[in-house]
This record gives sequence, structure tokens and C-alpha cells, in this order.
Amino acid sequence: MKRKVIDCHTHCFPDKVAPNAVGALAATSFLIPDCDGTKDGLLRSMNACGIDLSIVLPIATSPKQVESCNRFAIELCREEGLISFGTMHPDYGDIKAQLRAIREAGLLGIKLHPDFQGYYIDSPEMVSLMKAAADEGLMIYLHGGLDISYPEINRCTPHRLARALTVLGDATVICAHMGGFGYFSDSIRYLSQTGVYIDTSAVLGYFPSDDIRAVIDAFGSDRVLFGTDSPWESPSKALETLHRLGLSDSELEQIEHINAEKLFGL
Repeated sequence: MKRKVIDCHTHCFPDKVAPNAVGALAATSFLIPDCDGTKDGLLRSMNACGIDLSIVLPIATSPKQVESCNRFAIELCREEGLISFGTMHPDYGDIKAQLRAIREAGLLGIKLHPDFQGYYIDSPEMVSLMKAAADEGLMIYLHGGLDISYPEINRCTPHRLARALTVLGDATVICAHMGGFGYFSDSIRYLSQTGVYIDTSAVLGYFPSDDIRAVIDAFGSDRVLFGTDSPWESPSKALETLHRLGLSDSELEQIEHINAEKLFGL
């Protein structure tokens, strides 16, 4: 019997934007996309790979993109099989009003990417934004660790995130890429004993299985979400790698759908 699978970390763009957005990211990251980065491309990939639900994570790389990204996120939620976070930028004008609009629209929370947005995660600007989101009852989904498009800048290391967490109270925080792409030891050291959730996006198949398993064991399978970073990773290949880590059936169930269902109220 097929197990339900929720991909908690995907991206897609409006049709007019997707070719340039995906092309530019492919050029800087040297990655070959698994699909075309459109909504329909994501849905086709899901159907081909047996993904039941995808969570889309938009990123506003400038303040002027915030409202259009959030409008697109709201549209995506009308599509069967897709739900979305919103996004925010530290330099946006009326942050509190936009966060309220995100909550009222039914979006799950906000996605932040410190490297793309130009602020360290423990900067006053990011901390203030995250506190405002938490006060609004919104979850916070973060890029963590190195981004291969910007290898010289790492604005959300596990150590920096741990510092930010000390003032965020009981905010719900998910840090992608096992808590920090390329920072697994620090992820275990600084984040495993916090309440932070992590996801598997863009690490399955790229790092040694023993290293990935060590992070999962440190956090516990109940705080790990399956994610692919689509269009940058094949869901089928990611699932195959996940199933080779030696996890129990109950641990796989948690990672593939149970944790997401509980966390996001699905």
C-alpha cells in the first residue's frame, strides 16, 4: 500500500516569471531543474512521483515583491494538492498590516531567505520581523546554511539562528536543509535541543547518508519534514534516498506525512 507523502518544501512561479527565475537560479547554482518551476509543472511532477500534497514557499527578494508574491500564494491555495506560505521582507513598509493580511488569507506563515534578502537571521531587522510574525500566530520557515547560489555568504547558520531563537519565545520555526546546508554538525550542536523543526530538502543524495541519519537521530524523527526544494530535486530520487537511511516504518511515516499533518493542521 502506498504511503501518503507531503512535500513540505517546494517553489513555483507565475508562468510569465518562471523561465527567467528558474534560468537565473540554474545559472548561479549550476543545478538542473527537475521541472519547469510553474504551478502546472509542479503538479505534473507531483503526479509522476506520487506526492499527495506540496507546500509552496515563496520568497520576496525585495520589498516590492511582497504583495505580488502573497497574492500568488493565495491563488495557489485554490489548487487541489497545493497549499502555501506567504513571504515578507524586513524592508517592507507596514509589516504588521501585511502579516495580518497573510494570516487572514489562511496562509500558513512566512518564508524568509536571509541570503536572498540581505539580512543576517540574528540581525535586529530579522528578529523584529520574526517576532511580529509569531505575535500574529504565523509560522516561520527559513532557509538554513549555505545557498550554493551565494556560497560566500551564509546569513542563517545554526549558531546565528540559535541566538535569534532566544528572543522568539514559543514561535514555530522550521529551518530547511536539515537546519543548515553544509552545517550538519552545528545544526546538531545548536538546534537539536530547541523546538526547531527541520526538513530534508536539497540534502538527500547530496550528503553522506550517515551524516543525514545523524541529524535525524539528534532531532528525533518527530521534528523532521520531508521536502525536496522542487524544482531543484526529484521527489522520486529524494524518497529513494530517504528509504535507504535505515529508518523504521514508523519513522518514515512521521517524516513523510504525519509530522506535517500535525504541524500544519492538515
